[in-house]
Amino acid sequence: SFLDLKSGKITREARVGPEPEGIAVSPDGSLVIATSEVASLAHFIDVATGQVLDSVPVGTRPRFVLFLDGGRRAWVSSEQRGTISVFESASRRIVHTIDLTQSFDIDKPVQAVEMRATRDERRVFVAMGRSNRVAEIDPATYSVVRSFPTGERTWGIGLSPDEKRLYAASGLSGTLTIIDLERNKVDRTVQLGGKPWGALAAPK
Repeated sequence: SFLDLKSGKITREARVGPEPEGIAVSPDGSLVIATSEVASLAHFIDVATGQVLDSVPVGTRPRFVLFLDGGRRAWVSSEQRGTISVFESASRRIVHTIDLTQSFDIDKPVQAVEMRATRDERRVFVAMGRSNRVAEIDPATYSVVRSFPTGERTWGIGLSPDEKRLYAASGLSGTLTIIDLERNKVDRTVQLGGKPWGALAAPK
């Protein structure tokens, strides 16, 4: 749905696959990518017209979209498959697939959910869901640099404004893991209770 913030009214709607789970707007505001969890599709939507330009198959249960390189690249994470599809935004073509299952030999499902990048785009972090960790990926080589242990079922992550800390919310354990990105180690874990889903760090 396209919502006009001044009037509070929906101006147009774009029909996508069932259970649209993730959405992101390109830096220049011209393109929206929405993910259909059930259909395993990434939908490319023209902002000016609301037209669906393309629907591209990706890994099972796509979750999150991250634009990089000024919007020229778009990363789409796939929870169940444990992959990240890297798109060339203009052509809507997958140019690389990051397969986290090749980097993690663990007894838990290897998943890919929410992603965050530092402002210089030298570090990308991926919440790994039921893998109970956050992975760091080098976007220049698409390789996994390291991973950080977290609580159970880590869906949402957030970077501090100074990018010195990463916060990881884990729904099953009800915890928030605080990661020191200067020392590259977990600083502490805070028990929140409930089932935290996401994390957002704001300046004081």
